[in-house]
Amino acid sequence: MMTTEEMKGRIEQLRAPCIGAEFAKEYFGSDICHNEGLMLDFGKFLSQHNRADACTANQVHRYLMETFFQTRRMWPRRWTAWELGMEEASLQEVIRKLPEHGLSRSYVYYGLLIDEALKADVEELLATFRFKLFQDHNAYCKALHEGLSEVLGVHVEAKRCRTSQRLGKEDPPNYSREFDCLTLEPLSEAHALWLNFGKPISLPPDRTSKRTYLEYRALLHDHLAGTLPPSDLDQYTVEMWVDKQ
Repeated sequence: MMTTEEMKGRIEQLRAPCIGAEFAKEYFGSDICHNEGLMLDFGKFLSQHNRADACTANQVHRYLMETFFQTRRMWPRRWTAWELGMEEASLQEVIRKLPEHGLSRSYVYYGLLIDEALKADVEELLATFRFKLFQDHNAYCKALHEGLSEVLGVHVEAKRCRTSQRLGKEDPPNYSREFDCLTLEPLSEAHALWLNFGKPISLPPDRTSKRTYLEYRALLHDHLAGTLPPSDLDQYTVEMWVDKQ
């Protein structure tokens, strides 16, 4: 768990457009600040769109970097893997296998960003996904992983929501879909809430676990997106956890 001081520091980082290089490495899941090709193209992007980056050499503009990702339709490898409920290594193995099945295009940029077209292309490859609607994200991930095993021969290692694991109410725990912007742990939609740190609404929202919010409520209350906290916070008290870590 994070100390109160550590949480205060994390909140201060997220309230500002610019975040430190070390935190950026954790937040984006890779060392983007020291990727020369990425930073060169990011600089060109800022110039083409007449956007000024006021961050120092040891910082990255979180909002503009995410706008760059969104415009180029590519996202960090960790974000993509967790959206698909799998470990990064499993995603890399899936990408490695795709050319054997007619998908020879490059899905990886700068060695760390993934083309968002990957998801649709993989779904098209799996016959079980055609004209299929899923009850929820758990059902989607389960079918996806089973299909990848059958068609590509890839054993997918699931990525689970850390809050779901702690509560122990879902068996098995929910698959991940996003991440907690404060603790950086994998998170499922069922246990997430939105925070308002001033991020542009055109970008994916900042999310945190309801457990994180409850634990640091005094610090986070003023940053809650919306006027009222969720009504089910009682189930997230430490006493309710199966996994206390």
